[in-house]
Amino acid sequence: MVPLCVLGTSWNVHSTRTVQVLVAGGGLVGLATALVLRHHGVDVTLVERRAATSPQPKARRFHVRSLEVFRELGLADAVRDPARDLAAHDHMAAGRTLAEAEQLPLWRPAPADEPFPEVSPELPCLVAQDVLEPVLRRAAEDAGADVRFGTALTAFDQDDDAVVADLRDHRGDVDGQIHASYLVAADGARSPVRVALGIARSGRGAIGDPSVNVYFQADLADVVRGRASSTCAGSSIPMHPARSPPWTGSPAGSS
Repeated sequence: MVPLCVLGTSWNVHSTRTVQVLVAGGGLVGLATALVLRHHGVDVTLVERRAATSPQPKARRFHVRSLEVFRELGLADAVRDPARDLAAHDHMAAGRTLAEAEQLPLWRPAPADEPFPEVSPELPCLVAQDVLEPVLRRAAEDAGADVRFGTALTAFDQDDDAVVADLRDHRGDVDGQIHASYLVAADGARSPVRVALGIARSGRGAIGDPSVNVYFQADLADVVRGRASSTCAGSSIPMHPARSPPWTGSPAGSS
């Protein structure tokens, strides 16, 4: 049994369940994976150590292919509904302060005097993670996935036929053991599952100084009216007055 020291240690278990796929992680990737698996009739259990979906309004831009997948799952309208507050804020902006920031020109796949080419029945959209994850969670549960928030994967072992995983609930109590044909590591960039398997990452690693998210509520309509944007480089504060709080930002001058 491989203990995941980031989450806990192995436990003696009281119950065992067999499932085709176990998904570790209940963020956008894990929830979408569970939805696609259920769409194809696969029995799936998803575990997420957090008690609830993410409160952070990040990962806002979804491109055509993502919307095509949601369309195939019958969820395109459900995804676009929480995206309505950001529908008119495709621009990015740059400036030293919010008051000085100016909108940057939009990229277009065709000259400004020509219509967009119809390459897909779906268009990209902006929808923040804090409002999209609850939609995907409900959809996964409605599709028949066993979705367990507040449940941590604490250890796992594998052989030629299956993966055996130990689970612990948010109170620290034993939540049982799962036998799965496959384990999907959707537990984030610092994935404890990946680390436990000894799978390294490539690339430059951490870039820049640590940033700090600050959530606050303020009426900025007069400051950004006519210059609304999804992201402001320099202040790193999304400038969309129609979007309800929380707002998020990082220290001035960071990227």
